[in-house]
Amino acid sequence: MDYSPVTVDYGDKVTVKPGVRRDMKKFIGWTDGENIYQPGDVVVITASKTFRPVWEFSGPEGRKIFTVTFETNGGTRIASKRVRIFAPMDEPDAPQKDGSTFAGWYEDKALTIPYDFSEIVSRDMILYAKWSVETGVSELLMTGDHIKYLNGYTDGTFKPENNMTRAEVAQMFYNLLLNKDVEGDAHFDDVDDNKWYAKAVITLANLGIIKGVDENRFAPDAPITRAQFTAIAMRFTAVTVEGEISFTDVSASHWAADYIRCAALLGWINGNGDGTFRPDAYIKRCEVAKIVNKMLERSADLDYISAHDDLTFFEDVSEDAWYFGEVEEAVNPHGYTKIDGREY
Repeated sequence: MDYSPVTVDYGDKVTVKPGVRRDMKKFIGWTDGENIYQPGDVVVITASKTFRPVWEFSGPEGRKIFTVTFETNGGTRIASKRVRIFAPMDEPDAPQKDGSTFAGWYEDKALTIPYDFSEIVSRDMILYAKWSVETGVSELLMTGDHIKYLNGYTDGTFKPENNMTRAEVAQMFYNLLLNKDVEGDAHFDDVDDNKWYAKAVITLANLGIIKGVDENRFAPDAPITRAQFTAIAMRFTAVTVEGEISFTDVSASHWAADYIRCAALLGWINGNGDGTFRPDAYIKRCEVAKIVNKMLERSADLDYISAHDDLTFFEDVSEDAWYFGEVEEAVNPHGYTKIDGREY
């Protein structure tokens, strides 16, 4: 149901829209500050009006207290809180964790929904701590300026499910480099000096970020695997990542096992929901956008995006796609403000 404002002429009639549902609240009607209207009522408009929903609380019978549990994700323990029904909750003191900065409480394990402590508590819940780790990425890549680092195609598509070549990945990271003046003697037999990606490949090779497929070849036109991309991403870091996490298809002897472990612990990569990582599968463009946004600590402001049709959009990236925000963040240069770890 669309509840956005509408413009009508003086004397026009409007029909009051259906009620708005809220967890554990009973919808009473719509008010304009003077009267309460029911859905379906017809109102003659003689002045500007704002209709606001009116609710009454309808909590579970017999429940007066709810329990809020805090999962600190490796931080110091925070005691659970018992909160009276329909009362807000005071935010607890921030937990502590060596080498990390507390970045707020979230409603979900994936740490995508920040919790608002001004909201009333209407159920038992678990809140999850988010941590920001100083990875060292900001020493090499642009994390302060949110430039465009991926492009679409001339036909108006982004091709989110397409693979990326090794040359494309090199060029993307080269564009994000803070210092492109790097000396060295890196050389690959299959990277001609006049190729569009030559400078990017040689610069990143001199930095030790990218490697060849053997001693003399880079294979610039070959698609890059998930393991290869993860290894490149982790070489931008300067942090020791403690902890264990494993995937059923990444053995301890896999050449990229430690890169994959560290990237997963940093929250940069995820498995596939079945315990696997598919290290040798080719990475998709949408997956690249998600990982790089994590590396750069960038996140899309979806409210801003939905309100601005002057941004870059693609016909093959729908608003319902899980990667919509990731792609929009990657292809639109913008200013931003960060509050409690969220970008606005």
